[in-house]
Amino acid sequence: MVETPSVALNTDQYIQHVDFFSIGTNDLIQYTYAADRGLSTLNKYQDPLDVSVLRLISNVIDTGLKNDIEVSVCGDMASDKDSSIILYLLGLRVFSIAPSQGPNIINSLIHAKENLSHIEKEEILSSTDSQSLRKLIS
Repeated sequence: MVETPSVALNTDQYIQHVDFFSIGTNDLIQYTYAADRGLSTLNKYQDPLDVSVLRLISNVIDTGLKNDIEVSVCGDMASDKDSSIILYLLGLRVFSIAPSQGPNIINSLIHAKENLSHIEKEEILSSTDSQSLRKLIS
């Protein structure tokens, strides 16, 4: 499981020891900002589309793609429409979601494939805020 920033930044050091990477987004976000997700006063530090989080995830995806290692994602980001679209555009293809979320996420990913594939990874990773990303994919 990739759940800490240090692992996400250094996945190339683990490729000889793993068959796949699974990104646990809830913990990754919490540990990236050192902000307990159980404290509502820290909710502003739980934005899944913050560029810092996306850069960490993108590094894992890139390592997987370069080394033919499957990368999957679980946690709230996998079941969130906007987050799943952004992750798809970053190259992710395996999402672990609750069956009840399947139709919504599948439809979102089909929409992304058909209408948003012109959006480059660099455009996503150079965004200044999550609102601009949400606008980009709307």
